[in-house]
Amino acid sequence: MHSPYHTRLLSIPLILFTSALSAQTIVPAPTGESDGEIVRLDRYKVVGDNALGIGDITLQSTGLPASVSIIDHDSLERTNFTGDFGGLLRRVPGIMAHNLNQGDTGTSIKMRGFLTRTHGADVAVYVDGIAQNLPSSALSDGMNDLSWLTPEMIERIEVIKGPFSALYGNQNRAGAVNIVTRSVAPDASARVDAGSHGYLHGALTASGQTRGVQGLFAADARHSDGYRDHADSDRLSLFGKTSILHADGVWAARAAFQRAYWNASGMLRLGDLRSGAVSARDRDPYTAPAWGEATRASLVFTRAPARSEEGWNASLGYEYYERTRAVGATATNLNVLYDRRDILGARALRNFLVGNRGSLTVGLEGRYDRGDAESRLWSDNVPTTNYAFNYDLDLLAYGAFVQAQWKLANALKLVGGIRADGFDYDIGNRRQPDASATYSRPVFTPRIGLVLTPASRLEIFANYGQGFRPPASNELSPYSGTGPLDAPGGASVSGLESSTVGSFDLGLRFGFAPGWRFSVEGYHTENDDETTQVSPGVYENVGETTRDGWEVQLEWLPAKNLSLYAGYARIVRARIDTAAPGTADRLSVPGDTWKAGLAYTLTLAETRLILLNADAYYISGIPYFLSGVLHHARPYARYDFRAAYEMKRWQFTLGLTWQPIKNSSEVAYASGGDLALDPRPECEVIAGVRFAF
Repeated sequence: MHSPYHTRLLSIPLILFTSALSAQTIVPAPTGESDGEIVRLDRYKVVGDNALGIGDITLQSTGLPASVSIIDHDSLERTNFTGDFGGLLRRVPGIMAHNLNQGDTGTSIKMRGFLTRTHGADVAVYVDGIAQNLPSSALSDGMNDLSWLTPEMIERIEVIKGPFSALYGNQNRAGAVNIVTRSVAPDASARVDAGSHGYLHGALTASGQTRGVQGLFAADARHSDGYRDHADSDRLSLFGKTSILHADGVWAARAAFQRAYWNASGMLRLGDLRSGAVSARDRDPYTAPAWGEATRASLVFTRAPARSEEGWNASLGYEYYERTRAVGATATNLNVLYDRRDILGARALRNFLVGNRGSLTVGLEGRYDRGDAESRLWSDNVPTTNYAFNYDLDLLAYGAFVQAQWKLANALKLVGGIRADGFDYDIGNRRQPDASATYSRPVFTPRIGLVLTPASRLEIFANYGQGFRPPASNELSPYSGTGPLDAPGGASVSGLESSTVGSFDLGLRFGFAPGWRFSVEGYHTENDDETTQVSPGVYENVGETTRDGWEVQLEWLPAKNLSLYAGYARIVRARIDTAAPGTADRLSVPGDTWKAGLAYTLTLAETRLILLNADAYYISGIPYFLSGVLHHARPYARYDFRAAYEMKRWQFTLGLTWQPIKNSSEVAYASGGDLALDPRPECEVIAGVRFAF
C-alpha cells in the first residue's frame, strides 16, 4: 500500500507538467476589448464578519440570525498557507481549526465547545452544495478531509456558528462551513515557493472567460521533509471548472483529483522531552513508524440562478475516496486504518422571493456511501489476519428542508426553518457477522430566530436551533479487542437515537462610528442524548451535557488601505450534567482564545504594490484527560507575518511563522500516564515568486 518515496516524488513533477499542457485548451483571459460581453458568473455579495446587513432578505448565510464569518478570496491569498486547510480559518473568532500534523488525517474544525470528537466531526462541511463529512470512517466518524483544496480553488468560505441554518444537515451540531469554489481567475500564473524543513511548492493556474463561458484550471504540488524525524509528505492536487451562462442559470462542471503520501512522527511524552530522553525533532520511540496515503477523485455539476437569488440551485456529485493510515500501536505493531468509498451526493433547492419583504426556500438532499472501513493489525510491517473491525458499509441518508424569512416590520425580521432527515443504514460486520446491523430512524430539527434593527448601525439577534448526527457504524455494530474475520460472538445495538443538540444564541452587531464594527454573541447549548461508550463495545444515549460561552470581536478600518481586528472567545461551562458521582463531569474544551491582526496595502508608482499582513493567535490552555481528570497543557501561541511585493506581472512573497512557547502544540492527549504532544518549530520561513502570464 505504501509506495517508495523516490517514486512518489518523481511522479509529482511529471503529472504537474502533463496537467500544464492540458491547461492550454482553456480559453485565454481576455486583454483589452473583447468580442463579446464578459459576464461575471460569481454574483455573490461578500461581506465581512462584522458588516451590518443581517436584517436583509437573502439566501446567503449572512442573513441568518447567527454569528457568521465570510472569508473571501483576497483574504485567503494573504494567508500563510502550506497545505493545512485549517490555517485558512485561523482568523475566525472562536474557531480551532488545524491538522494533527500526522499526515492528511482530516481537517479538525472545532467551535462552540464541541471538541470531544476529533477531525471536525461536529461541524457540517459542504463544498458547492455537496456534503463532505464521512458518516462512518475508519479514523473518526463524521470526519472531513479538505486537504485537496487550495486557496487558488476557493471563491469564499462561510462559517456559521451554531446549528441555525436548515440548509445544512448531518453533523451540524456545532455549526457549518460552506465552501464555494472559484469559476475564474483574473490571470494565468505560475508560482514557486520554498521554505523551512525542505518545504517545496509549485502551482499553476490557467483561466479565462468569453461570451458567458468561464474556465479555471489549478494544479498544486507540495513536498515537505517535516520538522520532525519521519514526517515527510508529498501531495498533488488538480482542479478544473467550467461555467456557462445559459438562459437564466449558471451551469458549472468541476473535476478534482488528489494523490497524497506521508510519514508520521507521532506524539512525544512531555516527561521524555523535559528529561532529554528525546528531542523535539524525534519521532515517537514507543511505536512503529507510521505512514499513510490517499487518493480521491470527484466530479460535480451545479446550477444556480444567474441574476438574482430567486430560482433553482442544484448540485450533483460523485467522489471516489480511498485512504490508508498506519498508526503506531507498539514498537513493532501498527494499526492500519483503511477507507474506500464510492460517494454520491445531490441537493436541490428552490428559493422564492416575496418582493423585498420575505423569502421561502424549500429543498431536498441525499447522500449514498458505499464501501469499506477497517482497522487491521500489522506486525513487523506485514499484515496479519487480525482486525479491530472490518465493515461493509451501505449508507443512505436523505432529507427535506424549509427555511423562510419575513420582515414583520422594517426593523424586525423573523427567520424559521425545519429539517426532516432519514437514514437507511446496512452495516455488514465482517469480523463478527452476528454484530451486523441495520438502522432506519428519522430525526426532525427546527430553527427559529429574530433580527431587530432599531438603528442603521445596530442589529440585535436571538435564535434557537437544533443540530444532529446519527449513530455511527461502531456504535450500531460495536467491536472490542482484535481477532480474525468471521469470528463468533458480538451483537448489534438497537434503540440508538440521533444525537441532537439544542442551542440558544443572543448577540448584537454595532457600528458605533465610521470604520468601527463591534460584535458580541453568547450561546447556551444543551444535549439531551449524547452518545457515549459506557463499556467496552457498548454505546448508549446516556449523556446530558451543557455548553455555555461567549465571543466578541472588534474591527477597525481607519483607512481604505488598513484594517485591524481583535477577537476573544471563552467557554464558560462545558459539563456532563448526568455524570455519575465520582466520575469526570467536565468536557474537553480549550482555555480562552485570543486573536488579533492587521492588513495593510501600499500602492506605489509604476504598478507597484506592497501587501503586509500580521496575525496573532493564542490559546491559554490545551485540554486533555489523564486518569479521568481534565487537565490543560501549556498555552499555545502563534504569530504569522506575510509581506508581498507586486511589480507588473511579478509577485514576491515572504512569510514567517513564530511559535515561541516550548513544548506546546494545538493538540494534546494522555499516553503512558503522561501528556503527549506534537512539538512545533519555533520559527518557519517561506519565500516565493509568482509570475502572471
